[in-house]
Amino acid sequence: MKLAVLMSDYRSGIDMIDRLSADSLGIIFVGNGVYHAAVKDGGKTSSLLGKKANFYALVEISRPGG
Repeated sequence: MKLAVLMSDYRSGIDMIDRLSADSLGIIFVGNGVYHAAVKDGGKTSSLLGKKANFYALVEISRPGG
């Protein structure tokens, strides 16, 4: 099974990801998710980055005049 999970805050949801089982897992960081995953909390980055998964970042692109 392939599964993708949207993450915006690493402090909530990590336990949910631990319970998921999938042949292929994708973690998509949205909003502040990239910042929250990379920030060092107590000297360590998020344990989320140690998961066996493909990581993606969803970015918002502003277009002039629209």
